[in-house]
Amino acid sequence: MQLARKLMTTVIAAALMTALASPSAQAVKGNGISGNASEAGHAVVWSTSGAYAFPASMADMAASYDAYTYLGQTVVVRGELSAAAVSSNRRFILSAQIVGGGINGWSWPFPSQSAGKSVTQTAGLSTQFELTVPVPASATTTDPNQQYVADINVMLRSDDCDPVNWSGCVGVHDRHFTIAVLRSPPKQPATGNAPVVNLPQFTKIITAGDKRRSFPGTTPFPVRIPYSVTNPGGRVKVHARLFSDGNVVAKYDSGMLKPGRFDYVMKRQPPGKGPYFICIYAEDAKGNRGAGPACTWLSIVVPAKLWSNGCGSDGVASGWWGQAALWVQNFTGNKRMYGKGVHRVDVEIACNIHDASYAGVTIFDPIARKYIDFRTWSRLSIDQKFKSDIQRQCRLSLTLPAEKPWLPTCLEGFTLDQAKQFMLVTAPTEGPLGAWALLQDKVGAQLYLDLVRTEGSVGFDADLVTPGTQPATPVSTNPAGGNRQSA
Repeated sequence: MQLARKLMTTVIAAALMTALASPSAQAVKGNGISGNASEAGHAVVWSTSGAYAFPASMADMAASYDAYTYLGQTVVVRGELSAAAVSSNRRFILSAQIVGGGINGWSWPFPSQSAGKSVTQTAGLSTQFELTVPVPASATTTDPNQQYVADINVMLRSDDCDPVNWSGCVGVHDRHFTIAVLRSPPKQPATGNAPVVNLPQFTKIITAGDKRRSFPGTTPFPVRIPYSVTNPGGRVKVHARLFSDGNVVAKYDSGMLKPGRFDYVMKRQPPGKGPYFICIYAEDAKGNRGAGPACTWLSIVVPAKLWSNGCGSDGVASGWWGQAALWVQNFTGNKRMYGKGVHRVDVEIACNIHDASYAGVTIFDPIARKYIDFRTWSRLSIDQKFKSDIQRQCRLSLTLPAEKPWLPTCLEGFTLDQAKQFMLVTAPTEGPLGAWALLQDKVGAQLYLDLVRTEGSVGFDADLVTPGTQPATPVSTNPAGGNRQSA
């Protein structure tokens, strides 16, 4: 199962045939270089010295790395790993590992190191660890002007698995954070007079074509994002970074400018697939930077298909066999089929909207018939809308007299527990495929909802300023509002 944003909206066959229990939610607290994580009786606690949080002026690197250090420093990661063992014949793994990697032609001179244990026992166990990385005082790279020269990757793990095939692992499988190694410390903001950027919130939805007549809250490309810069000390340099899914996709660096009002201009759809935000900071002639950057979200419309794959599971979609499995899931999930396949309801559009909304992007919703920015939507509200969208498709599709008897099932149908029980009772006499075929006349909107509520947490992005998918909700983000409730 890949931690991808394309949510497994209907892994119906896999969930029912294997009757998998839903995983417990992982609690993660901290800012990367210190914190704790816990799941299913397992816990990891860690702290770091010699690594530092990025200043506000380095938002582009902070979006990709948890902290920074620089040449000549010594990084120490210490903490405790613990597990509450509950059964025999299980392999318990408590491990802390550091791997360093140089870039731009520089070979990282420090070997990988690890601490921990791997044992089979029934009593609870714990271990403390301390790993030390003396960062070299110099680095020879192919680009001597490159400030970023290496990575320090830290991986912490506390879980237990089947000792034979290492399956069914439960616990904190991997808590990973990365420290960027810089050639020298970053410039710190000035404490006295320094440039100040004012970037008002941009509230309009940005579309590829002019939709203002039908949708007054929209504006087309080209679009101007207004901001202003003040500086008592005179001229400034302005730096702007446009982010998509937490990654920088466009940059602007000015020469020396007289402070005043400016516009950041986007002539066309930017690279990436959202969600988008922009951050701007300024520096004076001495390199002093204000307490920035100033950031705002941009509701730039993207096609839902960029984030969706119908009602199939992205976790199986690699290689020809994965693509075949995805086709089977889409075939059974994209269309509800009643009366031995005679009466069909297309729910693929609802699955596509659901996938895109889990990613927190802005799309045109053809069911609601309006543009929606899903950045502030909670996982629960998205799932509830998903069921409502399927129910609407049921009402639109099952209108003929011969179809109407199936409408109550399509609107609700079996719960997940009822579907599992049906398979267990029916499969011994009808066979798995026969039971599966009979189940199709029992499936409706409720089973789709139950599946995404029990299996979908890994696909919901609760931290929209960090690249990738993070199911754990951070305390705050910059810009504010990128932290979504994942319950």
